[in-house]
Amino acid sequence: MRSGFIAIDKPEGYTSFDVVAILRKVFNTKKIGHTGTLDPMATGVLLVCVNKATKAVSVLPEAFKQYETTLRLGITTDTEDITGTITKEMPFSCDDETIRKAVNKFIGDITQIPPMYSAKKINGKKLYDLAREGITVERKPVNLHIENIEVISIDLPDVTLRITCQKGTYIRTLCKDIGEELGSCACMTKLRRTETDSFNESDLVSLSDLRGMDTDEAYSYLRPLDELFYMYQAICTTQDGDFFMNNGNRLNDTDIDFDKTDIKVRNSSENEIFRVYDSSHSFKALYIKSGMEYKAFKMFLD
Repeated sequence: MRSGFIAIDKPEGYTSFDVVAILRKVFNTKKIGHTGTLDPMATGVLLVCVNKATKAVSVLPEAFKQYETTLRLGITTDTEDITGTITKEMPFSCDDETIRKAVNKFIGDITQIPPMYSAKKINGKKLYDLAREGITVERKPVNLHIENIEVISIDLPDVTLRITCQKGTYIRTLCKDIGEELGSCACMTKLRRTETDSFNESDLVSLSDLRGMDTDEAYSYLRPLDELFYMYQAICTTQDGDFFMNNGNRLNDTDIDFDKTDIKVRNSSENEIFRVYDSSHSFKALYIKSGMEYKAFKMFLD
């Protein structure tokens, strides 16, 4: 059965699990999983892995994500976005320069308190389940890094931003915090993920288009699994090395075809990860440097 991944343009109003449930029917398989949750009101890039590609979800490296979001000054809600119940309304008075200065304070290393309406677990229970029961619990601040925030437009009370940040950042909490920095309050009104793991809007496939396809046509849109690991150097094994690699054994330089492998691999660092292809150039595994050898990190065998 074919495997790979697809970049879905998640529509508003769908949970990430809703998308997975739909695609299980489209691809006629139970082995489907996504690589990063989007809130129901959010749209944009959602990477979905199919069949053996689901093994990649647990080993994908941390990557920065990019979002476009709009915050509305003067109101805040229990969910920190416009879908919630308004809990506070405050006046605000700020010009464009003041807004830009406030936004810039959130570039770099910051701390966030996860919102109650989130999937984060405390003592085994998801926060949004507790919130729906009317229970509020203490949450510890989380250290995060915001690579960049660009102010796209200011049309008060709305401010639209482009944010590049690490995985695990709550954009609605960032919007709330910016409002507080401005001496008022704010909530998020729009959110679109425009890039994740180097995949962007040019890579997207519409969920509605996929739903109208038969299974064979849908499979033709899958991208090769190894593209998810583009950041790692590639190793090709010799025909003799194929045997050891296909059994998950350690590899050494005699098992590697250096005519098909970057010579820099010989001087690689301890714990460096590699994409491993067999002698027919079929992607099979991730290996990690261990001393003078390479040991299996994640296998993707049929």
